[in-house]
Amino acid sequence: MCTGEPDFRLATYRCPLGIGIGIDSLLGHPDCARSRFRRCYLVGIRRSLANRRSTAKNRSVKKTVKTDSRIPVGLACAAALALAACGAEDQTGEYYTHWDEGGGCTNPRGTGPMRISATGEKVDVCAHRGEFVWIGYVAPWCSASAAQAPELRSAARQAPQNAHFVVSLTSGSEPFVPATDGDVRDWADRHGLDPRIVTREGHSIRTLPQHALIGPDGWTWFRYVGQLSQEEILQLLADFQDGRREPKRFD
Repeated sequence: MCTGEPDFRLATYRCPLGIGIGIDSLLGHPDCARSRFRRCYLVGIRRSLANRRSTAKNRSVKKTVKTDSRIPVGLACAAALALAACGAEDQTGEYYTHWDEGGGCTNPRGTGPMRISATGEKVDVCAHRGEFVWIGYVAPWCSASAAQAPELRSAARQAPQNAHFVVSLTSGSEPFVPATDGDVRDWADRHGLDPRIVTREGHSIRTLPQHALIGPDGWTWFRYVGQLSQEEILQLLADFQDGRREPKRFD
């Protein structure tokens, strides 16, 4: 089921194959067709191949264009776009998704992907009503995620008792590849994180690193793309808990 999280509106990109990729969003829910990135670049690959076949035929050139020989280039192009979504300075800032606007954990369409921790347990970020849940989204292929990891580790260790931390791997060692149990265990070991809070959420194409704070009422109180220090994370938590900062409202 698609709970939907399309966000940044980006321009049309041109890749080495001449593929025009219209990207609705690089911040989609892992199962959400509305984020259309994979669909667009695969359609682009097919169209590019079809155009090349047509051109070759019109020129009477005896040339066979094999689909499987072209796809790796298209995938490399798509991976480059994903890497552009990793730590890109011009994409940092606060923003909110359709899932957030629709009620977050209170959304009747679903509470988002079920996550599996490095210890093999199911982790439901929506199972802590009355408390706060801070989610840090990362991926092994993204160097900006590795830089964010120690800040999340320190913040999680110092967080108040009514705040839970979850580190969510949005993909594996490469973009567009779901994280495995091994990826999750390796991430926890490498960065000294509690394996119970390091999880995998399947495959998504969020811009990284990314953060979300789910409030006691189940709504998303804060979402941010970009690096946050331990001090910034803990200060945000304190400000929301003490009422010095109001949660985002979607009225």
